Amino acid sequence: MLWVDDTNIKVVELALDHLAYGWSAEAIHEQSPHFTLAQIHAALAFFYDPQAEFEQEMLRREREVEGGNLNLVNHHGDAGCGS
Repeated sequence: MLWVDDTNIKVVELALDHLAYGWSAEAIHEQSPHFTLAQIHAALAFFYDPQAEFEQEMLRREREVEGGNLNLVNHHGDAGCGS
């Protein structure tokens, strides 16, 4: 899996914001100003290049969440709640 440069965030996390909320790079930057626009654009470019691999990862995560098998801290730094 690819990571956003100089962060502990996976590219797939920013791609999920982009797809789930329909956010542009600028909107992601507004929501998460600790990312530079360059980091966001690079992450989205990486996403669209090997998109099939990312889609598989997103489906895997969705299945984990639906099955209640996921308890993690989200990429915005808030504690997640696995039920």
